[in-house]
Amino acid sequence: MPWLYKGVIGACLLALLVVAGFGVYSWFKGPKVEIVVKDNVKTVYVDRPVITTKEVIKYVTDRAEVEKVLMENAYLQNQVVTLNETIAQLKTSGSGKVIYRDVPGPTKVVHETEFKDWRLHFLAQDESATYTLTQSFEAIATAGRDKEGKPFSSVKLFEIGPAGERFPMTNTQTTVVAATPGGKGWFPGVNIQAGAGITTDQGAVVVGVRWLTRGYSKAAEDGVYSILTPVAFIGSKDKEVGILPISLNLGRLPHQPFKDLWLSPYVSSKRVGVAILATF
Repeated sequence: MPWLYKGVIGACLLALLVVAGFGVYSWFKGPKVEIVVKDNVKTVYVDRPVITTKEVIKYVTDRAEVEKVLMENAYLQNQVVTLNETIAQLKTSGSGKVIYRDVPGPTKVVHETEFKDWRLHFLAQDESATYTLTQSFEAIATAGRDKEGKPFSSVKLFEIGPAGERFPMTNTQTTVVAATPGGKGWFPGVNIQAGAGITTDQGAVVVGVRWLTRGYSKAAEDGVYSILTPVAFIGSKDKEVGILPISLNLGRLPHQPFKDLWLSPYVSSKRVGVAILATF
């Protein structure tokens, strides 16, 4: 039935165009971003499994240093899921006794001034002055997941006093850029699949190479669908090369035992059918 053959091919091509169009749109549109501000912490949730420089740089203050850190991690092939940037400002004041000394000289008196507390040691002699500023700080940062499964971060900054006191620093601003756990993405990679196929005239063994998957990670069981999978069709009558336009992972369906089982229409230059495969 040529009309059925053409109809199936048309439906497959239409589905392929819709999926490809959605993928291109998602790529150029960029990730979905949600910004939550609580107290002095701004958290930016990025709908990506990991975060990259272009997804972070627009939300931070010290762009040069953050870009340097991300490039170092990329060089080490680290997958960054959370980046914290904290900027704080501290204004302090102190008081104490100023000691004046008159130092007799052969022809004039030199005036010296000294001030010292646990942060600052100031010395002045006539029009010249020197000082030494000594400060110790402590940053306590926590990161994890909240009750909804989203990443969270909390940063506390303190100045350490002479007796071990902790003085909270004011005007702190923290920016957290976090990859949203469970966010979908495109994952290229070579994955061998094999299974069975059936057409209107014969059954076959089908072996393919899944190379582009939309899902939650590179793991086969985390894939949602894949596109344009080339396959070898080894039938009871013929052997040929075909393609699986779009494959759906049945393992994502609830209440069933399989985690990696892909269902797809099969299309070649001679026939159409259905294939079901597993990843090896």
